[in-house]
Amino acid sequence: MPFTWAQPRGDGCSGHADGAAHRVRPDPPIAILQPGTRSYNRSWIRDGAMMAEGLNRLGMAEHSADYLRWYAPYVFENGKVPCCVDARGADPVPENDSHGEFVFLAAEAYRYGGDAALLRQVWPQVQGAIRYMDELRASTRTAEFQTAETRHLFGLLPPTISHEGYSAKAMHSYWDDFWGLLGYKDAVFIAETLGDAEVAARYAAARDQFAADIRASIRATATTKTVFTGAVTPPSEARSGTARPRLRPEPRRP
Repeated sequence: MPFTWAQPRGDGCSGHADGAAHRVRPDPPIAILQPGTRSYNRSWIRDGAMMAEGLNRLGMAEHSADYLRWYAPYVFENGKVPCCVDARGADPVPENDSHGEFVFLAAEAYRYGGDAALLRQVWPQVQGAIRYMDELRASTRTAEFQTAETRHLFGLLPPTISHEGYSAKAMHSYWDDFWGLLGYKDAVFIAETLGDAEVAARYAAARDQFAADIRASIRATATTKTVFTGAVTPPSEARSGTARPRLRPEPRRP
């Protein structure tokens, strides 16, 4: 997909912001947003949602709305949001940050663009994404995750490969959970905006439960895992021979 790689216009911060906007904005203005346009031939919801947010803040909300309108039909019937879409269609590989990112995209498109008809149009996909996250969270809210060794994983989204370094083995990632929690928060906002008080209340309860599980997980992880108590020596100091002693990791005690 062609993009405009324009040089920044103007002076100072405004010029750089204008140039950045033109680097992100598709040319001609079509719906698809994709990162690294010289390397990728696919659109990732992770990057697309954040690129759309940048366009929203720069007064180009119509591109965010177009992207939401284009991506929504690719959400799977069970509510799973594909991590990316390319010429073959939706990629089925699970990346559990995707669901919250899609709901965030929908909420922000409305906040900046005010298109209630579009918000209602994608409401089924938003509900599907929340339902899918409910199912994922339920899979880790079991007795299996209440032992001393697994308690820190209770209630979290299951492991996925939402990071290039995890492609060989799926792992838990707090960013999946943080995006998911934002998705619940924005789903409450969308339900309230559309006048569905019953669904809003249900989503709010799920949001609060998830937030409590994440906080408990962080506390449990901090008390059972090794953490660093200081900074790692900068590479420049290591090369120059002026490195300060490296602080060793110490186990955090209860």
